[in-house]
Amino acid sequence: MYRQRSFFISYTSRPSSFFAVEPALAKESVLYALQAGAFFGLVAYATYDLTNLATLRDWPISITVIDLLWGTFITGTTATLTVWLVGRLGWNT
Repeated sequence: MYRQRSFFISYTSRPSSFFAVEPALAKESVLYALQAGAFFGLVAYATYDLTNLATLRDWPISITVIDLLWGTFITGTTATLTVWLVGRLGWNT
């Protein structure tokens, strides 16, 4: 279980930073962080969920929809809070 968590954290944290946080900091836009983070979360979670939906028998579509919504929400929120916190603490150099 630990290896799965560490893989997931490394799989999502750096790409999320690259695609959402760093451009938002450059643009000085929390709204951009929300939009880019949410879109990245949707794509990242869709990779997993839609693959399961296509390949696993009896994979519930409700789980797919709930997980896509969760991934969109949590990644967008995390990117937004990161950009806000970096700006608030003055860490953006």
